[in-house]
Amino acid sequence: MFFQYAICISVLVRIIDSCIPTQQVEFTTFTLACSSCSPIYDASCQGYQKPSASSYCLTSDEVPITYTLGPVSDLGLPADTCSTRIGCPSGTVARVNINGAGYAMGNGDGSPTLTYCSETDGIWYSDVDGHIYDVSAIACQYP
Repeated sequence: MFFQYAICISVLVRIIDSCIPTQQVEFTTFTLACSSCSPIYDASCQGYQKPSASSYCLTSDEVPITYTLGPVSDLGLPADTCSTRIGCPSGTVARVNINGAGYAMGNGDGSPTLTYCSETDGIWYSDVDGHIYDVSAIACQYP
């Protein structure tokens, strides 16, 4: 009887052991599926509480940012549209750098801010509270 239990346990251990992954899986938070539209997240951001606890913006690795190539049904944008929706972590808010006008905060209700670019012209735009702005950068900033 003991021998049967030992064989059963041995078989179960081998089955369980075979299910444990042995490969190292590397994750990345930055994906750019677009070719003409360059990354829009503000590369000058230094990270959490840098340069100070009251004035900082998170790096793209801390957010993370994912780009999608395809139609954006919200605004009826075509298939050659590169887009991202920036949803900022707790304690930060979306900030967009509007060309020629300076910085503005993202959506007032805290929902992710849609930023998109046509692969045809490579110009980025943000939809902030229903208003479309030509932008040069986006970031998650301490308010």
